[in-house]
Amino acid sequence: MVCGACGRRVDPTRSFCTNCGSSVFTDEKQWSLFRPAAASSSSVSASPSQVAAKALRTIQQSAGSFDRAAARRAFEARTAAAAPAVRLGGAIRFVIFVLLIWTAVNWLRDIPEIITLKDAFQRGGASDDDMRKAGQAVRDRLNGLVGNAPATKSAPRPATGSGASSPEPVRRAPATLDRSAGFLVQPPASIRLPPGVGVPGNGVTAPRVLHQEKARYTPEAQRARIEGSVVLQTVVRTDGAPGEIAVLRSLDTRYGLDQQAIAAVRLWRFAPGERGGRPVPVLVLVEVPFSLR
Repeated sequence: MVCGACGRRVDPTRSFCTNCGSSVFTDEKQWSLFRPAAASSSSVSASPSQVAAKALRTIQQSAGSFDRAAARRAFEARTAAAAPAVRLGGAIRFVIFVLLIWTAVNWLRDIPEIITLKDAFQRGGASDDDMRKAGQAVRDRLNGLVGNAPATKSAPRPATGSGASSPEPVRRAPATLDRSAGFLVQPPASIRLPPGVGVPGNGVTAPRVLHQEKARYTPEAQRARIEGSVVLQTVVRTDGAPGEIAVLRSLDTRYGLDQQAIAAVRLWRFAPGERGGRPVPVLVLVEVPFSLR
């Protein structure tokens, strides 16, 4: 009899192999059938030190795989936790940027010279003078915000000498106000003023009308025999031109009399209001009458 595990002869009276401890015995003739398995088993079997080293390597590989998997899971968890914060931070920055742009646009829209420049661009006739005035108005407004007084230009001294004569100041003759074309109305004290714009009174002089255009009837309004007046609100800029015009009291929106009044007042020209001898933007109300008589 031979051991089925190691192939050595064994004592059949014993219940196990004294070499390897196996309890499987077989006949020597049948050993050839078990030889490959026995050879494989013998090749697998190794010394205790080799078995221990192999077990140690297996444990190390398993530990390394576990460490890498744990590190990957930890990284994924940190990334997933940080992603909402990153997205939230980007949204906050975008909202702040939009608010800044919106505030800047509204701030610029309150400057009469910017309104004039916008109207000129819409008409396709913006000039260098309009852009220069708009830029100067923005600089003056920024200087006012930071507390710096804008630089004032000193008046030129008249030339003295034998052949020099002091120049006469140019004065415009006061225009005769045609009340049938329209007239100025004192704004109420409760009216809302844009930043940097005043009303007549408290050291601010009222603008004077230098040129008027009479509003024209539309044929439809004439046939409908509509009469009355439109009250418009505008800001007389420092150059004497009206800024953006709004309807404060409407007369006719169906046949176009409100728009005719706006078109006429847009062509008016004024001597600007002043504060301390300097032109300043002043809000005025213009009443434009429509009469068939």
